[in-house]
Amino acid sequence: MPEISRFFGIVIKMFFDDHNPPHFHAEYGGSLALIDIRTLAVFSGRLPARVTGLVIEWATLHQQELLADWDRARAGRTSEDCTLGINTNLEILVESRFGIGRPATHTLAGIER
Repeated sequence: MPEISRFFGIVIKMFFDDHNPPHFHAEYGGSLALIDIRTLAVFSGRLPARVTGLVIEWATLHQQELLADWDRARAGRTSEDCTLGINTNLEILVESRFGIGRPATHTLAGIER
């Protein structure tokens, strides 16, 4: 399962042969949640409330890219075709909303971008 993004200790992953609904996996510490890309709702698992907020903020910024990546995965395309992994200003958004200023690191297939 390729890692799509990593920020503030949160790891975002997506299986390329996963079940519906379109979703991604968010891991933090020993916690795991599956988030529906279309509704941005947690439908399985649980994360701490603050972490859930950060993940939903991130997913809101990247919802269209997540859906595009899900479609590519379902069509059998590789992780190298994914649109995520691009550098964004997530750290600025998070700092302004949550008072946290540590930079985010975005990765795709283990390669920092």
